[in-house]
Amino acid sequence: LLDACPDLPVPLLASVDGLVVLGPSLIIAEADDPNLSQSLATWLTTPKIAIMLLLSSVSFAGIHLVSLMFLRSASATSLQVVNNMASVLLALLGALLFKDQIF
Repeated sequence: LLDACPDLPVPLLASVDGLVVLGPSLIIAEADDPNLSQSLATWLTTPKIAIMLLLSSVSFAGIHLVSLMFLRSASATSLQVVNNMASVLLALLGALLFKDQIF
């Protein structure tokens, strides 16, 4: 869709992606936890967990939108390289911040 319809807005593309993966995600989650609705209610009423879920969702949506914008001007391979470099940097920063003995 990115090549075929360059005029489509990125938020619309992200919404379509979200709707496409929503069904399989719910099926997998329900298979993993038969009491999913009860667990979700517990998570959302626990402030610390609710805040982390919110922050995780916002960061995932941001990464998704930036990735779609990146793909408008570069290849999927380039996106994978950039994502892998970011993951290595994040792991190194985490090790330095928490003083892990990895070296």
